[in-house]
Amino acid sequence: MDFTLDLSVLSTKRYLIVGELRGEYDSLIDVLYNQGFNKDDTLITTGNNIDFDSPKSLDCLYFLINCYNVYSVKGKKEFDICTEENLPQWIDDKDKSNILEYIAELPLVIKIDDYMYVVNSGVEPGKKFEEQNPEVFYSIDKYDSNSRFYQFENPEKKSWYEYEFFSEGKLTKYCFGGFGSGTISQPAGYDLGRSVNSKSLKMLIINKGDSNSPILIEQ
Repeated sequence: MDFTLDLSVLSTKRYLIVGELRGEYDSLIDVLYNQGFNKDDTLITTGNNIDFDSPKSLDCLYFLINCYNVYSVKGKKEFDICTEENLPQWIDDKDKSNILEYIAELPLVIKIDDYMYVVNSGVEPGKKFEEQNPEVFYSIDKYDSNSRFYQFENPEKKSWYEYEFFSEGKLTKYCFGGFGSGTISQPAGYDLGRSVNSKSLKMLIINKGDSNSPILIEQ
C-alpha cells in the first residue's frame, strides 16, 4: 500500500516510538538524551508533531527532517497545514517549501517487522488492514458511519483500541497517539497520546525482533 512505509529492512537495534510531540521540542530532546538515543536506533513519531501556537514546532520539524534515522506518520495537524492557506505564523517563506514537501511525503502508516503498525489516530475493527479507509489512520472522524467504534460517537460500544487485531492470522499491535486515555497498554496496542495541556511524552522502546518485551517510558 503506497501510504505505508515498511521499516522492516532497516538494520537497527531499537525502535523508539514517541507519541505526538505538539511542538514540545525540549521534551523530545530530553527523553532521547535520557534513553541514550544514537545512530544504531530508529525513532518513530505518531504524527501531530506540531502545534499551531508553538514556535518550537519548527524545531521539531527540522529535527525530523534532518535526522537520517527518524521517521513519522502524518497526523491530523500535518494535514491541517499541508496547504499554504493554513500555514501557521511560525513558518516563513524560507521554510515553507521544505516543510510542505516533507509533510506531503509522510506516510499514513509505518510498519515495523511483522508485528507492529504505527498510526496517528486509529483503525476500524472488523476490517482487514487492506480494507481500511486510509483517512481513518489520521482522523477518527473518517470512520464509516455504519461501523463507528469511537466512544464519543457510540458510548455503548467499545472503543476501537479495546479490540485485538490480526493480520494473516497473526496478532498485530498498533502504536497510536490520538487519545491519551490514561492507560498506555491496550488490547489493540499502545496509546502514546497525551492528555490536553500535558507536556509529558510517552515512548515505547522495542528491541528489534522482540515485540513481547516493550519498555514503556513517560517523561
